[in-house]
This record gives sequence, C-alpha cells and structure tokens, in this order.
Amino acid sequence: MTYNIDDILFRVINNLTEAVNVCCSVDDNSDDHEKTYPFATGYSRAAMNGAIDDLRLIVKQLQKPMEEFYDYVLAFYGENGIYKIGATRDMVMEATQKYISSGADFTGDSFDREHVRDIMLNDYGLTMV
Repeated sequence: MTYNIDDILFRVINNLTEAVNVCCSVDDNSDDHEKTYPFATGYSRAAMNGAIDDLRLIVKQLQKPMEEFYDYVLAFYGENGIYKIGATRDMVMEATQKYISSGADFTGDSFDREHVRDIMLNDYGLTMV
C-alpha cells in the first residue's frame, strides 16, 4: 500500500510536537496524572516509536522506485546490458547518489540514466563499447 509521504511527515511532526508539549507541561506539584514525569515519558516514548514506524514506512516506499531505477540503468550499462560498459549495482547506486546530491531534479528517466552513466564513465574509468 502506498501512503502520501507529506501526510506521514505531517503526522510525525504533529505527534512529536505534542510529545514535546506534554513534556513541557510536567508539574511536580500537580495531582493530574497527565502532568507527571512517568506519563510524559510514556507519551514521548509512544510518539517516538510511532515516528520510527512512520519513517520506516517512508524509506520503504522510497526504496522501490530507486531499486527499479538501478535495474533500469543496469539493463543499459551492466554486464548483460545493451551497452556493456561493466557497471555494477554498487557503481550505479553510488553514481546515482552523487547525481542526486548535485541538486539534480531526479525523476528516474532516460535523462537521469545518461547522467548516471556519465558519472560512472568519469569516476570508474569505464568506457563505452
């Protein structure tokens, strides 16, 4: 199932903000159990565990398209690719990360594939056959 990443991040921010507010409202002199340290600790732990789960969901959701892009690049430039330049999965992954880190507007299309190819040719000394 695919979730809207913006909605998940908004939920994480809201839940963590509420946990911070609960921690800030602790009052040693209050009889209200929701203002005690044990309550704040439990509430915060639940919020952090929820954030971890939500962030893992985002990572999982983002990994699939990247794996598909790596396979796409390897179909062109891998050992059995159309242009057998000898690219490995690690090379593709590193070159892709370098390309994305450069500020490129990455969409996973042929334009991106060719830029990743150029990085691999330059960084790993590969040559077009």
